[in-house]
Amino acid sequence: MKLTSLILAVAVSAFTLVAHGEAPKDSAAIEEALKAKLSKLERGPDSREKAMAFFKETITEIDAYLKATPDAKDKVKAEVLKVQLLNATGQEAPSSEKLADLYKQLTKGKEGDLMSAMPLIALQVRGAMSKGDKKAAAALLDTFEKDFADHPDMEKQGSRMVGSLRGQLNQPAVGDTMEIAFTALDGTKVDLAAMKDKVVLVDFWATWCGPCVGELPNVKKAFETYHAKGFEIVAICHLASLPDALT
Repeated sequence: MKLTSLILAVAVSAFTLVAHGEAPKDSAAIEEALKAKLSKLERGPDSREKAMAFFKETITEIDAYLKATPDAKDKVKAEVLKVQLLNATGQEAPSSEKLADLYKQLTKGKEGDLMSAMPLIALQVRGAMSKGDKKAAAALLDTFEKDFADHPDMEKQGSRMVGSLRGQLNQPAVGDTMEIAFTALDGTKVDLAAMKDKVVLVDFWATWCGPCVGELPNVKKAFETYHAKGFEIVAICHLASLPDALT
């Protein structure tokens, strides 16, 4: 992840700690303190390492803050920021149950805490996707959209995140089934369901696609090399009309 992405991921939260462990005064002061620290990071070969060190230091400060003020009004915001920092630094993130509990504690609706909800939902969705549970991931996004449907920033920020995640849900993943069955031009019945014990390349190409045609020799070579070991190719060509030779 790039440094700018890390900064944006953290800046989306309105919570951080003031230097030297002093108690935060309000959200505005907290956010300004975060921006001030980030602004001191000069771009360079070691900027990422410096950012990581800062994030880890902030995690320690958050832990100390939560221990000293367990009933703080901004407790959930503090924990959400910690979750973001753990994710940014590649450390072990809280369990899906913990993320769900934090989300449950957030205020929803028109006056809800959208900025804290977004990273919690995103992490839960990615967690569900990593387990191949697209149904659960989609349900999480549905809940989020319903919970913040009336929020003034939902369309501008929340919907953008939802759209991106739904786009990822539509992409093929390990364990997904591609259902393709048809009769080839030579009359052969083709059904991917009957090839479960084979490695199958589904090649979508077109006669008018230069790169596609240029790659055909390599595709043919791969087939000749690995077919005996169980490799199959299902080539699907897009044609505006069939050539005379095939009609």
